[in-house]
Amino acid sequence: MSYYHYNDRHRHRHTEQLPRGGGGKKIPDRWLKYDAIGDNVTGTRFLPFKTPLHSHICKNSNLREKSFDIEILLQHARESGKSIGLVIDLTNTDKYYNSSDWSRNGIDYIKIRCPGHEVHEREDVVQHFNRIVDDYVRSHNDDSLIGVHCTHGLNRTGYLICRYLVEREKWSAQQAIDAFEYARGYPIERGQYKTKLAAVENRLAQTAARTEVMESDSVHVGATLQEKTLTEKTSQSKVKNQKDEDKTV
Repeated sequence: MSYYHYNDRHRHRHTEQLPRGGGGKKIPDRWLKYDAIGDNVTGTRFLPFKTPLHSHICKNSNLREKSFDIEILLQHARESGKSIGLVIDLTNTDKYYNSSDWSRNGIDYIKIRCPGHEVHEREDVVQHFNRIVDDYVRSHNDDSLIGVHCTHGLNRTGYLICRYLVEREKWSAQQAIDAFEYARGYPIERGQYKTKLAAVENRLAQTAARTEVMESDSVHVGATLQEKTLTEKTSQSKVKNQKDEDKTV
């Protein structure tokens, strides 16, 4: 079974009531609706995926073929020739899996607790995410990927990846959204997230334009002052020469 996304025409939407897994633990709402793993976002090191679950959560016989745990993810990465170096977990809970499983596999793990539906209003979360990615990229000059997941690996994950691409890589909001949605295989569902990304792009463009004007004005003022200084020096030189001539006469 491939864990990459299917084409839209082949994707089946799950509308049945979500079952409970082993030990009575409930599968996260709408978790079965989404493929487990996307492709890495073209031109970046980001790999989006939905949250892995404890293997016992999917022990229900009807769910075995839909199981997705950390070992399945890593096996898929190995078979695809990919190396995951860092995982950023955006879920607001610790109940889905044992996070120490990442370090046991030599993978760095960072938890950013991010409640659903409000990430576009959390600048603290955005800047924390950006700093983590910056630090990792700076210290790992290789091809290792940065895995990012929330519950479904779609909305919070998509917003923060796109936000990084807009702010740090200077992509347009639409370019970032298109690249993420193509890689994940699903559209970002929160319209307010897309609206905020466009607003951020516009704000950055306005800031850049103001900076350009200020730099241009600064250059103009500098040139004017330089010209004024040169004129004054020339004038002073003429006066001095005239005085010298008067003394000679």
